[in-house]
This record gives sequence, C-alpha cells and structure tokens, in this order.
Amino acid sequence: LMNQRLSGKKEGRRLEASLMQGGAMLSVIRLMAQYLERGAATRTSMPNAVYDTVDGQINVTMVRPQDWPPFCEAIERPDLLTDPRFATHEARGKNLDELYAVLRPIIKEKLTDHLAERFTARRIMNYRVNSYEEFLREPQVAATGIVSWLTQPRSEEHTSELQSRGLI
Repeated sequence: LMNQRLSGKKEGRRLEASLMQGGAMLSVIRLMAQYLERGAATRTSMPNAVYDTVDGQINVTMVRPQDWPPFCEAIERPDLLTDPRFATHEARGKNLDELYAVLRPIIKEKLTDHLAERFTARRIMNYRVNSYEEFLREPQVAATGIVSWLTQPRSEEHTSELQSRGLI
C-alpha cells in the first residue's frame, strides 16, 4: 500500500510476517525480565487486570508497588491496606488469586467512568475497554488513520470497509 501511494502504480507486494515474532513483541517485557532474572522474575505490578464494572469493563495497569495505596483509595476500600493478606507487595503476590476474588466484586459495583476518573486522579493507568464499535469511534483511531471508511459504488447508503493502514 505504501509503494502504491508513493509510486502511483497498483502493484502487489509479498509481505512476510512471523506470528512468533509478533507474539514475542507482545511479551517482550516479561520475556526479558524472565531472562535477566534467570527465570525468577518478580512481578512489580499487581493487581493488573481487566475488571467488569456496572456498565462495562476497565483495564487497570499498576506500574509500581507504591500504586497499591492509591488503588485502594480509588476503589474506596482503604481497609485493604491493613489486611495482612494484601498489606505488602510480597503478601499480594502470594495471595493474588484471593486478592482478585476480593477486588472483582468491589469493582463490579462501580461505574466505569467513576473508576477511570478516580484512578486517573491518582496516576494509575487505566482505560475503559471498548467494544469494536466504540473503538472505531475513538478520536485516536481517526487521528492516526488506522481505519479508513469508504463509500461503495452502487450503494444508497454510506457503507464502510476497513483498511488496516498502519497496523503492520
């Protein structure tokens, strides 16, 4: 597509893409941590997850163990800070399944935008999980040109056809 744009010629090109390389790139941070720490990489951020909310889902990514107190404040559960199962980074790691079992129902009772506002105010990375339709309406999708909408010939309505410009 880039060659067509630059040369004006409609010529095809062979594109070779490795699924293994793509998968490795998605896991590069953990891959290198495991290698550098000789297979004993320590999780530095938890409880990262996609959580169900009252009206959708939210992805929460904590980068540092110090994010735990603001996380508890954001979900309005400061009592979790003193719970011995979760009070330290090490304890949260050992009790991670139990931690998720406690957190999921708490977060499920809250609105996505409410949580997003509270997490963002406390500098905890988060974002609502979009449906495909919501994704296509994101301002960043339009700004990057990752998707192009086309009008099809002989169609009375504006129809859409997606081009994956910029995905590869």
